[in-house]
Amino acid sequence: RFVSASWAKNKRSDALKVQSGIFLFRIASALVISLVLVIFAKDVSLSFFKSTTTLLTYLAALGVFGSLLIDFQISSLQSKGRWYLSSVFLSLTNLTRLTLLIYLFGQSNLNLENFLLVFFVSPLLVALASFVWERPSTKFLYDWKNIFKKVSNFSFWMGVNRVAGT
Repeated sequence: RFVSASWAKNKRSDALKVQSGIFLFRIASALVISLVLVIFAKDVSLSFFKSTTTLLTYLAALGVFGSLLIDFQISSLQSKGRWYLSSVFLSLTNLTRLTLLIYLFGQSNLNLENFLLVFFVSPLLVALASFVWERPSTKFLYDWKNIFKKVSNFSFWMGVNRVAGT
């Protein structure tokens, strides 16, 4: 909301500040969630995957990171009115998953680890590819508290929902 309103009013500096703040918050959130998953990998693997293989939880941590990044990229493109590119990247994650799963199935190499590898790593690959068209600003903001307060007042519950849904 804030980024697209700033772009619409030709307030490039404000838009980039908010966008950079949101991006850095997404990175921090992804790192914290991933770190928690890595620390409790054995318990998470046993509880969610019913397996002693901690690799499954490590893949899930990558998936959280990738999902938060591609979601940011898509929202960023939409805030600038770049609807075609945002729809391409929105679809590309699932197309990548489908293509790789069909390939693995054809090679008789589809198992739980490979399935989860494809499922969790695809958003990360698509997010990295999207940086060619939309590179987020990563400069540190000294007024990050104000930006966080401004954005979180509006989108706290939407953000919680997105993180929980990831």
